[in-house]
Amino acid sequence: MKATFFICFLTTFTFSCSSKTTTTTGSINWWCTQTPYYQTCTRYIAESSPSTANISINEFLDITVNTAIDEARVVLKRTQGIEARTNPNGIEKILWHSCADFFDGIVFTLNMVLDHTHQPNPDDIHTWISASIIYINMCEKGFEMKNITTDLLPKVTTNLTQLLLNSLAISVVIKGGNPPGLHELNFDNELYNFLGLETVQPNVVVAKDGSGNFTTIQEAVNSRGQGASGQRYTIYVKSGVYEEYVVIPQEAPLITMYGDGIGNTVITGNRHFNGSDLKGTATFSKYIDMFLIFNFF
Repeated sequence: MKATFFICFLTTFTFSCSSKTTTTTGSINWWCTQTPYYQTCTRYIAESSPSTANISINEFLDITVNTAIDEARVVLKRTQGIEARTNPNGIEKILWHSCADFFDGIVFTLNMVLDHTHQPNPDDIHTWISASIIYINMCEKGFEMKNITTDLLPKVTTNLTQLLLNSLAISVVIKGGNPPGLHELNFDNELYNFLGLETVQPNVVVAKDGSGNFTTIQEAVNSRGQGASGQRYTIYVKSGVYEEYVVIPQEAPLITMYGDGIGNTVITGNRHFNGSDLKGTATFSKYIDMFLIFNFF
């Protein structure tokens, strides 16, 4: 049986608001009102930090990401507790263990956002926050792949997901340079545009019909070269169903991969997991630092 891993990057989230974020500073409470999930922001951030002092959007991002880290630690602990109470011989225990690893990965990844000693740029920050959201998606897909329904997972992850989406919206605005309202972003279109994919020239193109540089995604990834550094390497995957298991080596950093959208670019993997950890068997073997993939289904 083949396992299809769907990477659907925020295509279902559309936010709209008539106001514009035109100021560069504001109180925490004011910034929260500008976010897609303002109630979560208010409950987790504004109410615990009642300061009325004005802060910049970059400072607000740090606060939001730090709050997401705290929540990720809570989610990790709850997940480990659920795993401990699960049948040791059942597949669900493996799934919860895999999710715990993903949530631990979120803590690690988000801490890179706050590590200002390395001066991360807006692209890196955006990528790391995106990867954290993908970790949650991978956890969810594990249960879907085994046709297991659980009410616990959304209860555990909802607040964390919303904090991450708020963080992502902030990072998109910072990356865009001329901020619109945070909760005005349409993630079907504007996120794509903010990432520069409307005008970007990919380094290589993958196409099953031979019209690109490569016919497989793995060949394109390998073309990045070991030890490559500097500029981001962009891979455009044209429409089609790609039946392959893609390995992203640690030696190939700064990769952005994008496709032609939901239902058009599909990646499937043959390593259907059966009693093994999802992380080693998903269509993509690992999400390394500064690796971003989206617009696939």
